[in-house]
Amino acid sequence: MKKFFKIILFFIGGIALLIAAVFFMTAGMADVADDFFKSAKAKDQTKMQIHLHQHIVNDLPEIIQYLNDNGMDQVTDSSWSSRAFVNSSGNISGELTTANNETIKTRMTFLKVDGDWKIYSIQKQDSSSKGAQAPTISVQKAIVHDAMKSFMAAGSEKSMKSFHAIISNYWKSQITVEQLDKAFGSIYQAKMDLRFLDNVTPEIENYSINKDGILELSGFFPANNVTIYFSQEYIYEGTQWKLFGFNYSSKKPE
Repeated sequence: MKKFFKIILFFIGGIALLIAAVFFMTAGMADVADDFFKSAKAKDQTKMQIHLHQHIVNDLPEIIQYLNDNGMDQVTDSSWSSRAFVNSSGNISGELTTANNETIKTRMTFLKVDGDWKIYSIQKQDSSSKGAQAPTISVQKAIVHDAMKSFMAAGSEKSMKSFHAIISNYWKSQITVEQLDKAFGSIYQAKMDLRFLDNVTPEIENYSINKDGILELSGFFPANNVTIYFSQEYIYEGTQWKLFGFNYSSKKPE
């Protein structure tokens, strides 16, 4: 009986040590988040920028607008109840309390740069959300349509320069305009004109968020003369979903 009791105590002690380790390793993220919202409340944009990852630092005006629109510019307290990290990336989730006692459920992701945690995204969530929150179907259709519209324009211009400009900064860091030209250049030779899809609303057949937080969307554009199938990937960057992967075909995927 004593041995069993000792095993139970050892097991509980192990869990306590694990939780303590997670909180210790993620304390930097919580500190950065709290200082960021404190700086936002003080309207100190210089200090806000210090806490942003280089991929989103130029998005500060949009981030400030997002905070203002969602009541996150007057935060007085925070409680980060969920924390996780893998190597140089991590996230925290919890509740923000504002000056008028409003409670806002929030999720933030971070990347570690030279030993310091930098904010990569800020997402206001509804009460039932766990992990990254997928956009509504109407928003999914809108971002898919916008991505296809930009791709069609690039095909017409015979250059992926304009398409490269609208993809996520994370994807931009991995691929050049020339590499996109090589990947999708067949559309130039085929002289495919898909601009008619600008007036077609896409149908979303499947959507999910994978373990890495990537939003995966697939479906088709139901045009009269031809059906175009697509699969697209999005990463939540800054305060919105941005394109991270793109594929299309006139043949239905297996």
